[in-house]
Amino acid sequence: GAGKSLASTTMAYIEYTKREILRTAIDYVLTDKTWDKALDAIVQQYRVGAKFAEAQLNEALRIFQEEGEEAYRPEKKIISTNHLNFPHQHFDRQYFVDHLEDEELEDCILLLDESYLFIDSRRTSAKDNLLFQYFTAQTRKRNVDLYLCLLHRDMIDKRIRRWINVRGTCRFNKGPMDDHLPISKRRYNWVTVTFTNIDSGSERRWRFYGPAFWYLYDTDERVAFTRRQKEISID
Repeated sequence: GAGKSLASTTMAYIEYTKREILRTAIDYVLTDKTWDKALDAIVQQYRVGAKFAEAQLNEALRIFQEEGEEAYRPEKKIISTNHLNFPHQHFDRQYFVDHLEDEELEDCILLLDESYLFIDSRRTSAKDNLLFQYFTAQTRKRNVDLYLCLLHRDMIDKRIRRWINVRGTCRFNKGPMDDHLPISKRRYNWVTVTFTNIDSGSERRWRFYGPAFWYLYDTDERVAFTRRQKEISID
């Protein structure tokens, strides 16, 4: 359903924001800022609630007390086929080939919108398809969180379908904008994602207001075809 790439991008942004807020909070702890000033700065900079900001400050203080400078250890970077409005690395086939054997494709969150362009079920023996299958099989060892956005699971290679741990289905109740109401009272434009654990069959749902996150990227952006994909014989 609609909202797939928005949901995955929003999840990556939340992960990024949590890390950044934690680093900012640790900086405030180190520079002896007053608690109120630190709270106000985090609320304004990251547009989060005071309770969330306070929780991050408490977490930063705990981590710094336990780990010291180790609290600044590198975290997962975000790599995406879409151009995002927060720090990330753009992904395409050239980047994949160039960095398949180095550390760039490790310890990361990889978002593949229109993922069938990379792992089409009808091109399973193509060399690039095979390489991506091998890469997918190594994601656990590489510490990679892989998000595949597609219209239907049958569009991607069967072996990759078998390796999927969690399947998310999205519903978007598109309707008129009712900006005059508080977000909690708005009826339309909510995205509901149902996550199903493939092994256990358990489900959980996540619901968020789509327009609040549209600014993260161009929702009409299309992943470009490669030159080879466009090489067809026309008689």
